[in-house]
Amino acid sequence: MSQFLEQQTKINGNDIFEANVIVYSLCTNDVGNIGATAAIKQCRELINLTRELFPKLQEIGWIALSPRSKPSRLYNSEEIGIHYHHFNQLLAELGKEMNFDIIYANLQTQHLHIDGLHPSISSGRNQMHCLIGLTKRLYC
Repeated sequence: MSQFLEQQTKINGNDIFEANVIVYSLCTNDVGNIGATAAIKQCRELINLTRELFPKLQEIGWIALSPRSKPSRLYNSEEIGIHYHHFNQLLAELGKEMNFDIIYANLQTQHLHIDGLHPSISSGRNQMHCLIGLTKRLYC
């Protein structure tokens, strides 16, 4: 994400940096591949970069990780949930420290697709649409 934002600064006439609100939904794979603590370090760097690049920014939101049962490179399917929970705790602390909002989608394991990672079409995506509507009301 940092590379993407830095690339955007090189595009003439790019109005992405005129935004006053940003909501991130990141770190699903990072927690599974590098661990919660390393992922939070990257979050801190991204928040700092975001504040630097977006001079008109008024609000930052970050969607907390939802449950996951799909194993990752570092963790089996039983361990991954523990690490997601730990990440969300660290994210909440970081949000307080760096003054950004944490958004909880309240997805549960029954909302997940059979792959154990993505929201299912029948219930998980409906839950996410509700979240998007809520986010628009909170930030627009």
